[in-house]
Amino acid sequence: MQDECQITVATFNKAAQRYQDKFMDVGLYHTSLDTFCRNLAPNARVLELGCGPGNITRYLLDNLPSIDILATDLAPNMLTLTQKNCPEVATQLLDCRALGALVSNDSSTTPLTGFDALIAGFCLPYLNRENVNQLFTDIKAVCRSKAFIYLSTMEGSYQNSGKQTSSQGDSVYTYYHERDWLTETLKQHGLQVIELLEQRYPDTDSTSNASGTDLIIIARTP
Repeated sequence: MQDECQITVATFNKAAQRYQDKFMDVGLYHTSLDTFCRNLAPNARVLELGCGPGNITRYLLDNLPSIDILATDLAPNMLTLTQKNCPEVATQLLDCRALGALVSNDSSTTPLTGFDALIAGFCLPYLNRENVNQLFTDIKAVCRSKAFIYLSTMEGSYQNSGKQTSSQGDSVYTYYHERDWLTETLKQHGLQVIELLEQRYPDTDSTSNASGTDLIIIARTP
């Protein structure tokens, strides 16, 4: 029997091309992405979680061509699109829910530690609170001191989280997170919130990562 994550990943894997066609242009989020870029050194080493088709990856590279990005996702078809759209970056199939364990057992040629920055664009909407807590712990294990963190999510009551099914019959498990809970949880993990930004996006397609109000958080490791 498939678990929630498997169902969600299967949907994004199936809809990868459609997702790219709809979301490759991330200009709507240029303000927060530009703020993030301004905090990065030209040769920064960046870990991207949930890279999708490489939409944010491409934007970062267009603004800072010399940064070193490891783009990761759990949907193979998304990684294939990232490799096509951003051939200069390394990609890796990775489950961000197990990031800490992967660091402990890592023997790859691209180590999962020592990153100057981490970006998770609309990754949190597919993580429950337990997963988010673990991710915030793991961020400190993979990033250097004073590393910049970019997180974006759909803001809303956690009680409204659950399975959503599109008109095409594709299902995802979506989690809404409240800003107060996120900022307090970041603080508990020793992560300093630098900036909070809000973006309206009226699209309510349940297989997309855009619905209502988007919350963007730029933070920093201790």
